[in-house]
Amino acid sequence: MNESVWLGAYLISVVVLIWVGQMRYRHGIWDGAFNQSLPHVQRAMLAYDDERAMRIFEDNGIPLAIGGADPLGPDPDRR
Repeated sequence: MNESVWLGAYLISVVVLIWVGQMRYRHGIWDGAFNQSLPHVQRAMLAYDDERAMRIFEDNGIPLAIGGADPLGPDPDRR
């Protein structure tokens, strides 16, 4: 009986550790920092940079559409 209790506790802890690791990977967090090699994290960072750049243009009075031209270009810093 005692061995089966320890085996159950061990299996539960392994499952929880695997689940936590997968959640951290899925959300781009590893060791408390963003994992910048994950594709969804890169997309979120680029979207944030684009939004911030547009806000800076608007705050400084720079026109955002001159003859349909995008100040950031069609694909800024895309890899």
